[in-house]
Amino acid sequence: ALRMLQRVFAELDAAEDIDANDPELSLLKGFMDLLLAVNLPFANPDQAISRLQQGYPTYVSQRGIAIGMRDLERYPEALAAINRALEAAPNNPDLIYLKAQIYRLDGNNRASLPLYNEALTFASQLPDGVVEQMVFEQCLVEGNPGQVCADRARSNRASR
Repeated sequence: ALRMLQRVFAELDAAEDIDANDPELSLLKGFMDLLLAVNLPFANPDQAISRLQQGYPTYVSQRGIAIGMRDLERYPEALAAINRALEAAPNNPDLIYLKAQIYRLDGNNRASLPLYNEALTFASQLPDGVVEQMVFEQCLVEGNPGQVCADRARSNRASR
C-alpha cells in the first residue's frame, strides 16, 4: 500500500509540473490534503481548503470545503461553502442532503428537516445506502429514538 501511495504522489507531482494551476488537479489534491488534514492532528486544513478553492467545477470544490468544515465542526464555514455549491448546482440532492447534515450536526433540527424532505424527493436518483442513511437521519431529526429510525430506514430500503 505504501508503494502505491508513493506512486500516486509521484504522479500528482508530475501533473503539477505540467500545470500547477490546473483546476481539476487542485480539486484532487485539495480533497486528498483535506482528508489528511481532517484526520491527522498536525496537518493544516486551511492549506487544503485554499487548494480546493482553486478547484473546478465550483459545486464540487465547495462541496469538498463544506465536508471538511463539517468534519472540523466549523459549521458556519460549512454552511457558507454548501450555499456556494448550491448556487452552482441548486437541484443537486447530494448538496441538499449535506446542508441538512450540517444543520443537524449544528443542532438546528428545525432548519434541517425540510432539507432532508427535499433531498428525499430525489431518492430515485440516489444509491440505496445513501437514501437509507438519509431516512435514518431525517427520523432522528423528527425526534424519534434510534431503533425506530433504524427500523424505518431498513423498511424504506426494502420497499425500494
